[in-house]
Amino acid sequence: MEQFYLLLEKFKKGQASAPDIALLETLMQQGADEPLKAAMLAAYQRSILEKEQVLPAEKTTALLDRLHAAIAADAAVHSRKRSLRALLLPLSAAAAVLVLLGVVYLKYRADRSKPAAITVASRHISNNGGGVKTLALADGSVIQLAPNSTLAWKDSAVLRRLTLQGKAEFIVQADPKKPFTVETAGVTVTALGTIFTVSTQTVNKVAVKLSEGKVQIHTAHQQEDVYLSPGEEYAINTITRTFDIKRAGSPKVPVNKAPEANNVVLSFNNEPLDQALHTLGAHFKTKVCFQQEDVSALYFTGKVLKRDSLQSILAAICAMNQLELRATADSIIISK
Repeated sequence: MEQFYLLLEKFKKGQASAPDIALLETLMQQGADEPLKAAMLAAYQRSILEKEQVLPAEKTTALLDRLHAAIAADAAVHSRKRSLRALLLPLSAAAAVLVLLGVVYLKYRADRSKPAAITVASRHISNNGGGVKTLALADGSVIQLAPNSTLAWKDSAVLRRLTLQGKAEFIVQADPKKPFTVETAGVTVTALGTIFTVSTQTVNKVAVKLSEGKVQIHTAHQQEDVYLSPGEEYAINTITRTFDIKRAGSPKVPVNKAPEANNVVLSFNNEPLDQALHTLGAHFKTKVCFQQEDVSALYFTGKVLKRDSLQSILAAICAMNQLELRATADSIIISK
């Protein structure tokens, strides 16, 4: 029995060798019933493999002190000739408690060490009143939600993506790293630091009016995205998918009317993005830097007009492809 105590002390201090573990197994086979023996052996082996105590040192010491005291009292009352099995049964029961507490402690510690899950809160706001409702987003953007309109979005550290039913004006806080996107009736409007209005209040029609800045409009049925300049209004029929663009106070411009030839300076049709960036950099005499792997398998279709700036074009391209844009004194850097 003294040998068992010595081995148990070694185990408690993390000093038990492989032969010590084997001997403990032998003693357990002699004196414990199968379930307790298996539990103790599993605890020993796990402690050796993971090189850690089942319980913290102070808890292990306290429990073992109580265990030793109980066994000593039991031995004083009963005959010293008592069988090894009879002595080991209370010891095995107490050891099983150690194993159980150890498992609970390890699970608690493992749960504490896991990173907290990142939750994305969903927001849903309706305006059922008679006046415009003003909403302020966490990023500083402001939304004027018209009556009988509904807006839904999810708070995210990466994207600003909203879904609209009805009409709203968006005053967007510029952030190239977080594109601001409004989706409605199959039309996607992406903005970078701008003021624009989106409306679905007319049946089978989506209208986008740009007051300031620049927006990109994308639909699944268009081969090319549309870019609006301040004062322009885009309207699309959601049934026929035909659309037109007009300036405030001027007649509509048919979509099939191409820009004047002397107004288009560059045109891209499904061009690999790396080549398009090189072409844009050369045209605007500005160095555009990027890593090839960041733009591989990406393509660009669109026209560059005389009034367009390199910064606005690249900002729109980055918004479409989830890329980041950073301007330096003599170059523009694009990255993921």
